[in-house]
Amino acid sequence: MYQAMARVSIPPEKLVLGIFTPTETPESMLTKVGIIKRYGLIDIAIWRLGLVTGEM
Repeated sequence: MYQAMARVSIPPEKLVLGIFTPTETPESMLTKVGIIKRYGLIDIAIWRLGLVTGEM
């Protein structure tokens, strides 16, 4: 619901997808990157940057 409201109210080039890394796997990160590309979002924001592995 919030995603649909954001896409209607805010241009996609102004939206950023937030990712909380402790709960992510490399595969789920790739899925999130696909979402960014599909909806034309400008970027991602990664929480807890110190926990990002080289694989991600």
